[in-house]
Amino acid sequence: MKTELEQIKKDAIQQLHIEQQNQNIKNERIKKYYLYGGLSITILLLLFLFRRFNMTQKQKQLIEQQKTALEEKQIELSRTHLAIKDSINYSQKIQKAILPSKTTFDSIFPNNFILYQPKDIVSGDFYWCYEMNKKKVVVLGDCTGHGVPGAFMTIIGINILKEV
Repeated sequence: MKTELEQIKKDAIQQLHIEQQNQNIKNERIKKYYLYGGLSITILLLLFLFRRFNMTQKQKQLIEQQKTALEEKQIELSRTHLAIKDSINYSQKIQKAILPSKTTFDSIFPNNFILYQPKDIVSGDFYWCYEMNKKKVVVLGDCTGHGVPGAFMTIIGINILKEV
C-alpha cells in the first residue's frame, strides 16, 4: 500500500509538474503574441511616420520651388515697375519742357499766376501763351485721358497751336 501511495503521490507530483509546464508554455505563447503584436504595431507606426516624413519633405520642396518662382516674379515685376516709372518721369520732363515757362508768361502777362496740378505724374491738361503784334493769346486745354496718353495729346495740341 505504501508503494501505491508513493506511486499516486509521484503521479500527482508529475501531473502538477506537467500542468506547471503547460502553464509556462501558455505564458510563453502569450508573451510571444504580445511581443509580435507590439512589434507589428511598432513597424506599422514607423511605416506611417516614414511616409508622413517623405510627404512632408515633398511638400517642403514644392513650397521652396513656389517661393523661388514667386521671388523671381517679384524681381521681374519690380524691374518692370521701375522701367515704367522711369519712362513716365521722363515723359513729365518732356511735358514740362513743352509747356511755356513762368518767365514767358511773365513777359506777356506781368501780373499772372499759374495753378497747374496734374492728377498723375503727367497730365492731359495744358496751358499755352503767345504774343504777336500786341495781341496776346492764352489757351487752356484739357485733352481726353490722363497719364501718358493725355500727355501725348497735350504735346500734339501745343505743337498744333505753335503752327497756327
